[in-house]
Amino acid sequence: MEQGSTSAVQLDALLGLATADLSAPELRAEAQALQTGSSDPAFQARVAAVLATALARRSREDALARSVRHFVAAQRISHVGSYDFDIASNTNDWSDQLYRIYGREPQSFNASYEKFLEMVHPDDREKIIGVHQEALANLAPYDMEERIVWPNGEVRTLASWGEVVAGPDGTPARMVGICWDITAQKETADALARSSERFQRLIESAPDVVLVVSPSGTVVQVNDRVQTVLGWEPAEVIGRPVTELLPAGLGPGGPPRELVACDRDGNEIPAEVSASHIETDEGAVTAAFVRDLRDRKRSEHLALRLHDAEVRRRHALEINDNVVQGLASVLYLLDLDRHASAHGAARRTMTAARAMMDDLLDEAGPTALSPGELVRGSGHAATLDETLPPQPAPRAGALRVMLADDAEDIRLLLRLTLTTGHGFDVVAEAGDGEEAVRLAAQHRPDVILLDLSMPVMDGLQAIPEIRRTSPETRIVILSGFDEARMKPVAMELGADAYLEKGEAMADLVGRLAELFPQHDLTTAASQPGDPDADEGGLAFDGDMVVHELRTPLTVITGMLSTLRDRMDSLPSATTHELIDAAGRNARQMAELLDAVSDARRAAHGQLPVVPEMTDLARLVRDAVADVVAGHGLPTPIIRTDDDLHAPVDPMRIRQVVANLLSNAYKFSPPNTRVTVTVTSHDGSAEITVHDAGPGIPEDRRDELFSKFGRLGHTGHGMGLGLYISRAIARAHGGELELRDGPGATFALTLPLQVEVGTPAV
Repeated sequence: MEQGSTSAVQLDALLGLATADLSAPELRAEAQALQTGSSDPAFQARVAAVLATALARRSREDALARSVRHFVAAQRISHVGSYDFDIASNTNDWSDQLYRIYGREPQSFNASYEKFLEMVHPDDREKIIGVHQEALANLAPYDMEERIVWPNGEVRTLASWGEVVAGPDGTPARMVGICWDITAQKETADALARSSERFQRLIESAPDVVLVVSPSGTVVQVNDRVQTVLGWEPAEVIGRPVTELLPAGLGPGGPPRELVACDRDGNEIPAEVSASHIETDEGAVTAAFVRDLRDRKRSEHLALRLHDAEVRRRHALEINDNVVQGLASVLYLLDLDRHASAHGAARRTMTAARAMMDDLLDEAGPTALSPGELVRGSGHAATLDETLPPQPAPRAGALRVMLADDAEDIRLLLRLTLTTGHGFDVVAEAGDGEEAVRLAAQHRPDVILLDLSMPVMDGLQAIPEIRRTSPETRIVILSGFDEARMKPVAMELGADAYLEKGEAMADLVGRLAELFPQHDLTTAASQPGDPDADEGGLAFDGDMVVHELRTPLTVITGMLSTLRDRMDSLPSATTHELIDAAGRNARQMAELLDAVSDARRAAHGQLPVVPEMTDLARLVRDAVADVVAGHGLPTPIIRTDDDLHAPVDPMRIRQVVANLLSNAYKFSPPNTRVTVTVTSHDGSAEITVHDAGPGIPEDRRDELFSKFGRLGHTGHGMGLGLYISRAIARAHGGELELRDGPGATFALTLPLQVEVGTPAV
């Protein structure tokens, strides 16, 4: 071949190189072969230029292929499909992912506009056509939601975004856009909307106050119950800190808690609050359900009062069966000078009383009492009137004894027993546990006779303290609790011996002799002919309580004996009279026992009252009617203010009115009237009872409200009525006082609004 000429074969080879679908290395190999087979420089230059063009084209094709692959992969990953609709030809170029979104195999049909509309849910077609027509008319972008139907009938929801592309003449030529499946998001949103709707209905229909609180503690939603329960308008609460309604805050979620809510006026209301953390469209919130506990608390107080009344009645019956009957037997035997038998009866009564005490303690649990549980409010009141004889000087080597008991009578009897014998020297006496520890450290006695139940510090608490401050002192427990219950506890804490109160004094001396064999411990010899010598007992003098209880017991016993012996021969009317009389005396005895119980509680400042808002005028009229009907008394003059309510315990106030009215008739001259008034002034209610009797002497008024204060009256009664009545008044935050004459006027004042407590009397 001549230089500069190119054969047809070489030109064909060069054309093949230009159009070959080869990789870059293959193109270079082909070009090298063409250049090697020709010596024509011009041809070689043309081969190099064709090679460069082919390589550039190949690079662009590879890049485009990579972009397509990336685009397809991105659509599959993001579940987004694309389309390019040519309006004039009615042809639609769908991506493979778009076919999948419509539930079809990629490129399985020609995606014309009519085919697209067939797949749209029938109820959405008109809406979609309208969106497209508006976009075409305005050459504007568009977005929409559409429901489509898959071949299997499943309905899916899609979101689309697209735009209209104008041709050279400015008219719509193409519609391009993307589409993705939002079925799961729609279902989630719909479920959340349904949940929010249910939550809203729950809030509005809930019987409790519902507060929806933001994370910052601000109320963002509330139901109408907040007005009924707390007095707030719902709109007033929105935006306020929840602590204005619940001062303690919501706290963590979990079981309901009893808290205090505040109403619009700042009054505290008992409430039960449960809180739950929930998610909403706006974020996390806390829903609090606040339940008003006032009705439940009132029911609980009423149940407690009824239970307390039932317990008191049961205890009174047990006292009658186990103690009063035994004491009556003791008194009868003492009247017959049968002292030995009386002593035996007293011991049996002590055993029965201790068993009753154990039964009552078992109701609170069978375990032994712990240190601190035996601390009592105050000491026993002394009842014995004995003069301590001059004590002989203790002999050398006498046993130094300390007495620690809050019952002054017990200390007196122990001192009488020990100091009238030989070998004992009582060096100190303590009335409470704390004093016992202090005196033991000061006197360091050989032995301390220690009670368990005492004020300030009980015996169980005192034992280790005495061991610490006076380690050489022996500790002998002398207690009313039975040995089986409390001895193991006392001995474990460091006691040396345990004796039950009521045992013979000889037993105490014998136990001390065992603990101190180096001492010659004997008591004074019993006097010949002493009927109590064998029992080691002490004569018992009946007090006012026993005297008053013995009278109805005697009547009941006589009535029952008559019925037993002559039931068959007595007329029916007489039998009924005897039974009625026995019943009246039994009720009288129950009232006396209640009075003794109330007086004991009043003395310790523990008289219970259960207040509730009460119509005082109605209460007084009912109380007066009961007293008049029950005792056959004339009706007094009653003057009352209407609509006068106060927070009082109705049962207790009736008790006071009945007592004052009974006293008024008891001390009024015949054919005179008693006047009862109910008024209010200066934030207090006042109930007065006035009689036309001789009044109370000025020099005797100090005795009027004392226990057993009878002012020389010798009739029925123990003199506890006014003492208990004043205690009831003070437990309500009020007062009972005697006004100046003529006659006697007792005035009971009660606060109308003051919170009622149970103050010490």
